[in-house]
Amino acid sequence: MYFFILFFIISSITLSAQTNFDKGDLLVFAINSNVNSSCSSNYYNSIEFVDEIFILTLKEILPNTIIYLTDNGWQRKYNNYFGTTEGVIKLTMKTGFSIDKGQVFSIKIPNSYTEVNLNSINPNWQIIKVTNGGFNVALVDQLFIFNNGNWNMGTTEDHKGFFENSKLITAYNNKLEWDSYLDIPSIETTNSGLPGDEIDDNITIKDFHLTIDQNSAYNYYSRSKTEASSNEWKLRLLNPEYWSKANNCSNFQSINNLEKLLVNDEIQEFEICKNENIILKVDENSIVEYQWFENNLPSNENGILINGAINSSYIPSTSIASDKYYYCELKYTLKWISAGINKENVSVLKSILYKVKVLEEPKITSIEMN
Repeated sequence: MYFFILFFIISSITLSAQTNFDKGDLLVFAINSNVNSSCSSNYYNSIEFVDEIFILTLKEILPNTIIYLTDNGWQRKYNNYFGTTEGVIKLTMKTGFSIDKGQVFSIKIPNSYTEVNLNSINPNWQIIKVTNGGFNVALVDQLFIFNNGNWNMGTTEDHKGFFENSKLITAYNNKLEWDSYLDIPSIETTNSGLPGDEIDDNITIKDFHLTIDQNSAYNYYSRSKTEASSNEWKLRLLNPEYWSKANNCSNFQSINNLEKLLVNDEIQEFEICKNENIILKVDENSIVEYQWFENNLPSNENGILINGAINSSYIPSTSIASDKYYYCELKYTLKWISAGINKENVSVLKSILYKVKVLEEPKITSIEMN
């Protein structure tokens, strides 16, 4: 009896130890949507693959973590529903496997689109084809990544699909236009609306979508890869100006996209003397406006706005001995086109905390004499 209870407790802990993502915690890092025979490699475990999606995780992915990938369009035909004729795949991280925070991992899509091949070509995941439609990322297609929950096909009528108890983590579009059927009535299967101000906040993704106009099958993030906070990494990858395209598949595959990136969300602490200068810095980013705040508490909430501190760096006053905390609000703008109309959304993320301790007198280090 004791053994059974202990086994049940351990099993429950194991099953519950999965990762729940916030919006933007998974982001597209690169996409090869035309793996072909001209590539340096288009086989894995002797299985040919035709698409490869590279994803950066900003949280550790634990066993039993569930994500969904779909290329079905939002409001493909009906308001507040996904299309149902394209693909949905459910991925569960296998027991004994995990992915570190800051690691870029890839999902390969086989040419022969079967569950057996999906699992053989992505051995760390248990993958289920949730729909009969094939999942792929076409040249001008969209990609949605969900966490947890279930896919529901809705009624017997096409294009009334939806996710239950799921959160949309990010969206990717290889063209500027997010056009739902409600915007431009069409049978074009590569069209999709952008989930914006939906009633269910779990589906809204206007703050964390990458919308680029590359007209390329080989797209990748190509800017700074220095250490940064999670929010700075989000802003890097959401900036379409920071993306490039390869001329062909071989050139794309020559780029190392499976990288382990440095992500640091810890408080940065500095101890200095009075009137000594120190520069606090966050990432420079062309889609970001900056505003620095000061706080007496270790929090990036309810700080005091610092007038004129609107650059990516800030030099705090050190004329008085004190312990102060600083952070920067990062206001960013994402743009897209819908029904021929330019649209944009302004959102705010925050930097990590910076603690600055200003000493009354210089620190004196004792020297032990022999």
